[in-house]
Amino acid sequence: MLTTFFAQIIKDFGKVDVLVNCGGVVSTVPFEQLTDAEFDRTVKINLYGTYATNHALFEHFKENGGGRIVNVSSVAGKIGGGLLGTAAYATSKAGVNGLTKAVAKEGGKYGIRCNAVCPSYTETPMTQALKEDKEKEAKIINAIPLRRKAQPVEIAQMILFFASKEASFVNGEIGDVDGGIVLDG
Repeated sequence: MLTTFFAQIIKDFGKVDVLVNCGGVVSTVPFEQLTDAEFDRTVKINLYGTYATNHALFEHFKENGGGRIVNVSSVAGKIGGGLLGTAAYATSKAGVNGLTKAVAKEGGKYGIRCNAVCPSYTETPMTQALKEDKEKEAKIINAIPLRRKAQPVEIAQMILFFASKEASFVNGEIGDVDGGIVLDG
């Protein structure tokens, strides 16, 4: 079911070819101090927000012979948190990874490709607090094999690839742009 927002975009532009879900929040509350309210807030924004936009455009993509969805997740969803995010954040991003695979599986037969990008420490307003804690920032950078944080343009390159026709046979991929933290196969 299209939301009013997406219905207006389709009315103005005719159709949508690509959806990039890039909104989110971080939660740094340790598990033992985590409240239901903090957990719900993080999951609602990061996972439910991604679900809602995927769901809102799924039928539109189906009716138009396909579309490309790129969900921005995090390495925290693969490794259980650790950089900035903890239990709530890691859970929400692991959910985004699972959702991505499910949408890819169900949407593939309609030409809908769904992939996710998993950045690690990237210089964004969300990670600004780390710059102020030099000791914590150094610890995180030392955990990254490339020994530096990413710039947003580096994450954007994988988003652009997944959104492009060059990725025409890539579906359900959870791609790391993490400087080598995960090293999964």
